[in-house]
Amino acid sequence: MKRLLLLLVFPAFLLAPSSSDAQEEWEFTLAPYLWVSGLEGNVKTLSGVPQAEIELSFTDILKNLDLAAFAVGGARYGDTFLRGEVSYARVTADATTPGPVFSGGSVTSTTFTGGLSVGRTILRDSDKTLGVFTGFRYWVIKTDVSLNAGLANSRSHSETVNFVDPIVGLSGTYAIAPDWTAFGSATIGGFGVSSDLEWGGSAGVNYQIGDTISLAAGYRYLSIDYDDGDFVYDVDQHGPMIGLTISF
Repeated sequence: MKRLLLLLVFPAFLLAPSSSDAQEEWEFTLAPYLWVSGLEGNVKTLSGVPQAEIELSFTDILKNLDLAAFAVGGARYGDTFLRGEVSYARVTADATTPGPVFSGGSVTSTTFTGGLSVGRTILRDSDKTLGVFTGFRYWVIKTDVSLNAGLANSRSHSETVNFVDPIVGLSGTYAIAPDWTAFGSATIGGFGVSSDLEWGGSAGVNYQIGDTISLAAGYRYLSIDYDDGDFVYDVDQHGPMIGLTISF
């Protein structure tokens, strides 16, 4: 599976202060957003059954996306910031299997994540910021696998796992024009604590449409490599995103 880029798992404009001076008062943000996610990787839920390979091209994303909803909340005091995030996505994709035992099938992947992190802005001037952060992400993964009959009879199985991963990351912003800001960040975690590795992120542009409201559009990538006994979930999710940020 190709690892093309390290990008943020949540909008970076929530993490870094928007001015060149740190504000010594509490600031809060709330950002609901949508993510049109594709899916590719390998999953396994059954003992003695080979892994199923899934791949969802960009043109298949809207057809296969069942549901996706996300929200990010942030709190900031001076150069210190907190972030909480929740996300839910359900994607269905066709699957291929090696050999003649089964003749393909389908996989429905349902993921929920909830995270909390704390960070610090380490670089700030009139047009750019850079922050570092650390925290954890809680995962719930449900995988429904249906395998079509080949030499063996058709089979289906559903399994749910949950675990917590530590994460670390970077976030940054750059003012590119009046009311326009580019953002980008990267996270990495797992480190064998629960998953072998998780990483991801997003990048894009943010447009300020009022004192307290802004719009953002970009691209999000999320990768997770987790296995526990017969359960394997080595999957990348990626696609465009759009969000609304409310500051107060």
